[in-house]
Amino acid sequence: MDWALLLAALIFVESEGNLWAYNSHDAAVGCLQVRQICLTEVNRKQGTNYQLRELMGNKELSQWVCIQYLRMHGAYDYESAARLWCGGPRWKSALHKTDAYWIKVKSRLSQMSLSNPARPKLAANNRVVAFP
Repeated sequence: MDWALLLAALIFVESEGNLWAYNSHDAAVGCLQVRQICLTEVNRKQGTNYQLRELMGNKELSQWVCIQYLRMHGAYDYESAARLWCGGPRWKSALHKTDAYWIKVKSRLSQMSLSNPARPKLAANNRVVAFP
């Protein structure tokens, strides 16, 4: 999985690249709309003590948190990573709740792949089928 491609797609879907995005309904912050529960889990596993406010305007830290979270929960492809980021570690028990999010991320991944032939291609089953 190309982490840079995935992160770019997630950032576009979550905030359209707004580093200062804030969702008051979910109290989600930054370009990846990180929630406190996610950050708390990453801090616990990584031995860090980041605060949610530190992610505002900090793309690199937001990306680091996202990657750590996805790796902790075994995201192994674009679809599982997107659904996990949207629905949390129990996303598989309510797959339909992450369908719309996955469609948006998949669409963005496809757009990015078309604009850059060196990017991986997605098959109809949502798995990467070719790395040029």
